[in-house]
Amino acid sequence: MKTVFPWPLFLMDINMVLFYNNRFLLGLVDWADIERQFTSSHDGRREVPVVIRLHEIQEGSLLYVLNQGGSPEKVTIQIIQAEEGDYLLEEIFQRRSFTLQTTDKRLQLTTADIPASDVAIYSIWERLNCCKYYQDLL
Repeated sequence: MKTVFPWPLFLMDINMVLFYNNRFLLGLVDWADIERQFTSSHDGRREVPVVIRLHEIQEGSLLYVLNQGGSPEKVTIQIIQAEEGDYLLEEIFQRRSFTLQTTDKRLQLTTADIPASDVAIYSIWERLNCCKYYQDLL
């Protein structure tokens, strides 16, 4: 599939520039046969800009969900995990902890309403490997 980009980009609406940028990057990921680490209910929805980033750290992962839209949004995210099992999640700002179990090595998380121009950050640990502080919560 050949994608034609309109020119000049600097004269375009920023949402259109982001749309073509995302389209290019997703095409590049498909071409390189890279498996995405997560999918979300907002994939491909230009009218509701939500940015999701997953960062792996030694103890587990950090998940950032940024709502760039003008209204509160609830996002469902499926994260591919290396191992089946129970995972401990904590929404860092709200100090809300809960456990989720994988299904087919996928962890499904639905956020609370994220206000406009706000962020939710989750820490994710395998339940058996979480640090001492979090084991006390169990």
